[in-house]
Amino acid sequence: FLVLTVIYAAEILFSGCSRPLKTPENSVRVCADITEQSAAIETETFGIDRTGNYRNLVKKKFTDYGKVRIFCPALSVPPETPDKSGECTVIISPEGKVPVIDAGHPPAFRHILLLLKDLKINEIECLVLTHPHIDHAGGIPALCAALPVKKCYYTGLYYPTRYYEDFLRTMESHKITVKNVRAGDVIELGKYVQFKVLWPVKGEYKYPQDFPQNSTQFINDQSLCLKMLFGNSSALFCGDLYRSAERKLIGFYKDELQSQVLKANHHGNDTSNSLSWIKTVKPEIVYASNEAIGSMSVYKNYTDAGAEFFHSAENGLIKISMGRNGFCSVKVQKKSWMND
Repeated sequence: FLVLTVIYAAEILFSGCSRPLKTPENSVRVCADITEQSAAIETETFGIDRTGNYRNLVKKKFTDYGKVRIFCPALSVPPETPDKSGECTVIISPEGKVPVIDAGHPPAFRHILLLLKDLKINEIECLVLTHPHIDHAGGIPALCAALPVKKCYYTGLYYPTRYYEDFLRTMESHKITVKNVRAGDVIELGKYVQFKVLWPVKGEYKYPQDFPQNSTQFINDQSLCLKMLFGNSSALFCGDLYRSAERKLIGFYKDELQSQVLKANHHGNDTSNSLSWIKTVKPEIVYASNEAIGSMSVYKNYTDAGAEFFHSAENGLIKISMGRNGFCSVKVQKKSWMND
C-alpha cells in the first residue's frame, strides 16, 4: 500500500507540471523543483509512518461535525539535508474549508501530501506563508502543483533567495492571488471562523544593513501572527517569532493574546517561548513541529504553567479538535512520555 501511495504522490506532483506557466523560463524552473521533490517522494520512503493511531485520526467521525480540526504532521528530511524539516499546519473548518499554514522543507512535503490525501482534501481555500525561510516556504511549489489553491496570504516581506523567488513564480504561474496582510487585517474563513492578523505591524520594513546576510532573526521576527477565532475557542499561530518580537506583541495586545491552543514559536526552541509569553497567552494545549525536541526547558515551562505539550517528533501526527463552546481536545498518533 505504501508503494502505491508513493506512486500516487509522485503522479500528482508530475501532473502539476503540465499546467501552463507564464514563461518557458518559469516553467523549467518551477517544474524542475517539483520533479526534484517528486523523485524524493518516489525513492525516499523513510519517515512515512501510518502506524499507531494515524488511521483513526484522519478518519472523520460523527463527533467531528461542527468542529474545527487542526492537524500537525510529523515531517522529516533526508539525513544529509542541512536544514530542518520545518512545519505545516492543516486546518479544516466546520464548513470544510481548508487553510494550510506553511508547507515545510521541499523533501518534507511528501508527508503533507499524504496527509492531505488521507484527509480527502481536494482544494485549499487559502495558503498562509508566515515567513519565507526554506523550512516554511520550500514545499509551496509542490503543494500548488498537487492541489488547487484559491488564494495566499503573506506579509509582503522581500527576501532575495531561491525559495522566495520560487514562491512568487508559483503564485504567478498558478494564477493564485497573493494578499499582503499586516496587523489589524482580518481573514474570514466562511461563516464561523476568522483569523485576526496581529503581526507584523503596518508600514515599511526596516531591513538590516547587510541584508539578507545574517538576517535569520530579522526574518523570523517578521513572522505572520494569526489568532484564529471560532465561537469561544481560539488558537494562536506565530511562525518563528523570537523573544524580541514576543515582547512587542505582549506590549501591544496583553490579554488579547490569550488562546486555548498555541503553536509553539520557532519549533519550540528556546530562542522563543519566553516565560512572559507563556504567562500572557495562557495556553491549554501547545504543539511543536520539528524532527527533535529543541528545548526541554521550553517543554517544562509550558507544562509547569498547566499546558499540555505535544511534539511531532514524539507524538507523530497531532490532531486538535475545537468546539465553539471553548472546549478543545487532542489526539495523537503515538503515546509519549511527554504526556504521561
